[in-house]
Amino acid sequence: MTIVFPKNFGIESVDEFLKSSEIIFSLKHKHEKDFELNLSKINSICLLGQLLIYKFISYTSENECFIKPRLTFNPDHELEKKLIQYGFYPIIKTYIVSPTNEGEILKAYKKLKYFERDNVLITPQRLLRSEIHLKSIFEEELFNRIFLFYQCNDKSRLVCTAISELLSNFWSHATDDSGTVMVAMGNKHYMEICFADNGCGIITNLQSSNERYKKMSKEMILRQSLMQGVTSKVNSNHLGMGLYLIDMIAKKNNGYFRVISEGYEYIYGRNKEKVRKSGFWKGTIVYLRLELDKIVCIRDIKELLVVNKLSITWR
Repeated sequence: MTIVFPKNFGIESVDEFLKSSEIIFSLKHKHEKDFELNLSKINSICLLGQLLIYKFISYTSENECFIKPRLTFNPDHELEKKLIQYGFYPIIKTYIVSPTNEGEILKAYKKLKYFERDNVLITPQRLLRSEIHLKSIFEEELFNRIFLFYQCNDKSRLVCTAISELLSNFWSHATDDSGTVMVAMGNKHYMEICFADNGCGIITNLQSSNERYKKMSKEMILRQSLMQGVTSKVNSNHLGMGLYLIDMIAKKNNGYFRVISEGYEYIYGRNKEKVRKSGFWKGTIVYLRLELDKIVCIRDIKELLVVNKLSITWR
C-alpha cells in the first residue's frame, strides 16, 4: 500500500494529503502487511504537515492498521531535523518501534518542550486527559512565556486568547483521549497554531447534540459550527463562542483560518471564506495563522466584547 505525501507539503497541499491518506480510517484492526511510510520525497514541509504526519502514524499504530510498517527518511534532507526540532521525532519513532507500549509513548510525549531559538518560539504541547495539571501549565507557564516573548500586551493577549479558545474547544468537545497535540510557532511578525485529533469530529458532535442538526447536510453543519452561540454542550455554561471567536480574530487580523472534519473543510483567507468537500479525516484539524505587524486588539473587536478573560474551559 502506498500513501502519497506531497513533495512540497504546504498549507495548499493539505487536501492532497487528506485524499491520499483517508483510506487509513477504514483499516482499523486490519493488520495490513508490507506498508512503507516513505517520507524521503518530501522537499519542504509546513508546521501543519508535520503535525499531520505524526497523527497519521499515531492513528495507524494505535488502531493496528499495519503490521510492522517501515519508515523511510532521506538522510540528506532537513525533514528529519525539523521533526526532531519540533519534538515529533521521538514520538514517531516510539510509535513505530513500540506501538503498544503506553509507558514508552507517554515518556515520548513528555519530551515535548517549549523553546525559543533565533527569535522564534516553538511550543508543542500534549493534551492528555489523564494529566489534569496541564491546565495550570498552559495558563501559568505557556501564557506567561508568550507575554515575555512579545513584550507587548496587545500582541500577547491576541495570541493567548486564540490559543486558550482553541484549547478550550478541543478539550471540551473531543470525546477521545487520542494523543492530541497543539503546536504553535511564531516570531514578532506572525503566529501559527495547529491542532489535530482523531476523536469525535465537529459534525458528529453537533449531530448527536441536537435533533435539528440531524436533518442538515454535513456542509451546513460545518458552517453552523462557526456561528456564534452554536455548541454541542447544550444545557451547560458553554456559550458557543470558540470557533466563532477564532474566525473573527482571523478576519480582523489578516489571518488564515482552516477547520477540517469528516470530509468537509472551512477556509478563511484573503478576505474570502468557503466551505467545501475534502478528503475524510476522522476527528478535527484546525490551523490558524495571524499576522502580527499591525493588529486589531481584542478590546477593539466589537463582536467579541463578551470576551473579558484569559482562561481555558477544562471540562
